[in-house]
Amino acid sequence: MHKTACEMFKDLGYECRLAYQHICYVKHGNDGHIISMIFDLDKKTFCSGYGLSLRGIGIDEFLAVQKQMEELGWIEKETK
Repeated sequence: MHKTACEMFKDLGYECRLAYQHICYVKHGNDGHIISMIFDLDKKTFCSGYGLSLRGIGIDEFLAVQKQMEELGWIEKETK
């Protein structure tokens, strides 16, 4: 069974929140800062933040981001 993006993010400890024209996945880091993955539905853009800074993402997060973009129709699903 293939997981949805929401399920993939949940497995990584994120909670999904919808705000205006954004899908936001958030969780608290070990130091209390908020880690966020934000998808702007109007601009079709994505960013990841840590507190007030931008941050890099790991492979598992990248795969969840890619899945979310597929579900939103921003990119085509890769076929093998």
